Amino acid sequence: SGIMYVYLNGVMSGASLFKGTDSFRSNAKSIVFNSNYCDLDLYRIKIHTAALNYGEITQNWAADARTLQEK
Repeated sequence: SGIMYVYLNGVMSGASLFKGTDSFRSNAKSIVFNSNYCDLDLYRIKIHTAALNYGEITQNWAADARTLQEK
């Protein structure tokens, strides 16, 4: 068992429990994101197998920023 944390723009936005029988595979046919509350524009996804520290989260966010002003 484990916990999957979801970060949006470097901010933890959700968490979900998953069972040891669940798996994340790079050859999976689909990943589904949905919400009853908002629209979603997804332009990049990264999956890490270990928790990131604050510096690593910040570096990931900065690397994905679309403009120099955002960085």
